[in-house]
Amino acid sequence: MSDEIKTLDEFYLQMAETGLRLQHQFQVVFYPPTEVSWPATLDKNISLYAEGVNVPGRAQNKQTIKYLGYPFQFPTDMQVSELINMTVRCDGGVLGTGSLLRNAMFDWANSISNIPREDGLTLGTGGGRKRLPTSTTKVEVKLLDETLTKIMETYTLHGAFPTSVGDMNMAAEAGAPATFELVFSYQYFTVKSTV
Repeated sequence: MSDEIKTLDEFYLQMAETGLRLQHQFQVVFYPPTEVSWPATLDKNISLYAEGVNVPGRAQNKQTIKYLGYPFQFPTDMQVSELINMTVRCDGGVLGTGSLLRNAMFDWANSISNIPREDGLTLGTGGGRKRLPTSTTKVEVKLLDETLTKIMETYTLHGAFPTSVGDMNMAAEAGAPATFELVFSYQYFTVKSTV
């Protein structure tokens, strides 16, 4: 019954049966546009570098409709998250290349906005041809089971592209890995459950 108070035993039994999803149970895979030359030494499954990612959600919008003075909440359209944020550790690159992952993200962003990484925002590069990414350009966030060996759900962000490749903060006294923030926009997402 819904008005019963759940006991500690019931809580324990529920946790023993279902457990809780832990934040580290994820993988991230990139599918950049074909014109982006992805470094051969860098796997598109960037899970080795991803520290965290938010999984997209959605909200049901509503409008108040009054009838005989009484307000009814009427569902209207659905609002979907438009961005995902990711914290990524910088790879060490290979000799003389810099961070392969960070540079690949710049190239991915540049492929849809026509601003070459080498030129920055110099004259003649700020305009150019802007276009939507193809449907094969996507990011997948895979949620893993508690054994970290099976994929439970895959969130596929279709038409994804980086909207922000964040600053890489360096410090002389720190020995921690350098990180940067990535923000992706996408057209829509789908969820596939594998259980």
